Amino acid sequence: MICILGCLNTKNGLIICKEMRSWLDTEHNVFEVHQEPPGKLFEYPAIKCAVDTAITMNEPVLYLHTKGAANPYPLHYKESMMASCVNYPKNAKPEDCQK
Repeated sequence: MICILGCLNTKNGLIICKEMRSWLDTEHNVFEVHQEPPGKLFEYPAIKCAVDTAITMNEPVLYLHTKGAANPYPLHYKESMMASCVNYPKNAKPEDCQK
């Protein structure tokens, strides 16, 4: 299956993109669509590419993006991203939220 992977060209975005490629390449034909920060067009360039590819190839297309590539972790990420009932590890780090 064809996969369009939208990537925001930030440090985190490129790391996330590389990690996603390591999984996706085993099953899909992956094409990356990159956008320079701050990403004013949001996901539009990659979504447009996915739609155009699906129409041109007359095949389904998987669309993914490097979610979180532009979002800095909040100072109180545990409290803001994890419900109080979640028993998260005491040594949890901000990047664990992406996982």
